[in-house]
Amino acid sequence: MQVRETLEVLTERLQVAMVVCEHNGESSLTIIAVNNSAAMLFGYPTSKSMIGMDVKSLMPQKYAEHHDSHIDKHMKRRQGIVHHSTIMGQWRDLEAMSKSGEAIPVLANVADVQNSEERFFVAIFQDRRPWMRKKEQLEESMMSLAAAKEQAEQAHQQAEEARKEAENNLLKQKKLSAQVNLLRQIFGATVGLVVLLALLVVVGWSFGEHDKESLAMFERILLVLTGMLGSAMAGVFETRGGKEKE
Repeated sequence: MQVRETLEVLTERLQVAMVVCEHNGESSLTIIAVNNSAAMLFGYPTSKSMIGMDVKSLMPQKYAEHHDSHIDKHMKRRQGIVHHSTIMGQWRDLEAMSKSGEAIPVLANVADVQNSEERFFVAIFQDRRPWMRKKEQLEESMMSLAAAKEQAEQAHQQAEEARKEAENNLLKQKKLSAQVNLLRQIFGATVGLVVLLALLVVVGWSFGEHDKESLAMFERILLVLTGMLGSAMAGVFETRGGKEKE
């Protein structure tokens, strides 16, 4: 079986997108074999519709305009005329051109096959669009995860602030309760002293032991006690009012 026939059979059996071109002795390459996977990749209805096309029709202009010079340099290298590195046999990240004019991101690998006077170039393509879609989905997922993390951190910060505020309110409430209890104790003690003094006055009057100086002293004591009680109550209410404003 000739090389041309072998390549045609191999192209039909492979599942990957494969295009075989024949070198006509110049710089142009003509497609002689292509499988259905390649036809689907490039947007052609059938693989037969691509037979006879110049391979440059599968390239964007930025690649097509330099393609002939690359082929010419490669042929001169094979003939030993020039010495430079080759990209044959290496996977490259390129763009292909579909029938509709859409740029298709692909991985491409081209091999040079020679048999006597015949020379063929075999190209294998891998569509990178599914990989790029997965990459975009992964990036979107990472962005969503970062946003969710930021929201969680904000919620945690708000919860921490609410906890501190609740602790402060509880502390204020405890202080206020302590002040109220102190006020009650002062009030109780004052009332007790007032009652005690009143009893002493009544007892004094009962036994006829009273004079103006004693009454004046009792009045001063009552005024002092009443003043202490009023000051204590005013202090508590003023403190409470300040806390409520806060």
